[in-house]
Amino acid sequence: NGKASASIAVEYSGPEMFIGLSATYLLDFFSQLTGDVEMCLKDEETQVVLRPVGAESEYLYVVMSMRVR
Repeated sequence: NGKASASIAVEYSGPEMFIGLSATYLLDFFSQLTGDVEMCLKDEETQVVLRPVGAESEYLYVVMSMRVR
């Protein structure tokens, strides 16, 4: 088992959060899209919903978070 860490630039105005997500699942999602993505999250322990911004399709992707602390 290895460890990896990555950061991405986001527009966010809430409290700081640390969220662990599977890189494999994220790569699967991002490999199907181009353009901006909306990431909807509630807290550090619940699922993350990803969807293309402004897309006419109703494509929605749900990824469960992993405990990182």
